[in-house]
Amino acid sequence: MNATQWETLTDFVKWLGREGHCVVDNTEKGWFITWIDRDPETIQRQKQLNAKKKMELDDEERTSRFIQQQVKREAQKTKNAPEKEYTNLRRETEEEKVVFKLPLSVASMPKETTEK
Repeated sequence: MNATQWETLTDFVKWLGREGHCVVDNTEKGWFITWIDRDPETIQRQKQLNAKKKMELDDEERTSRFIQQQVKREAQKTKNAPEKEYTNLRRETEEEKVVFKLPLSVASMPKETTEK
């Protein structure tokens, strides 16, 4: 390498790695160089991407914590609720009607059942 301070290209590559201009890797196949982009716009863009990822992780943590609280609340409710007894549908007489009362929504249910 004429007119430079490095006698060989290898010395130049090593110097680039020591100075932090590039990431230098010496493998069996030879030297591999990766440029480190220190452009202010690139650094700003990278900071914004990192902040966005952090916000997404925070949202995911908040959501998972909320779901865990709901699961605990429901487990507590079912623990305190009396055991339900399931029976077959039977009629005492043939003239007796079997009646099902299924609420369409919580708003249409009587107050006494919604307050429990």
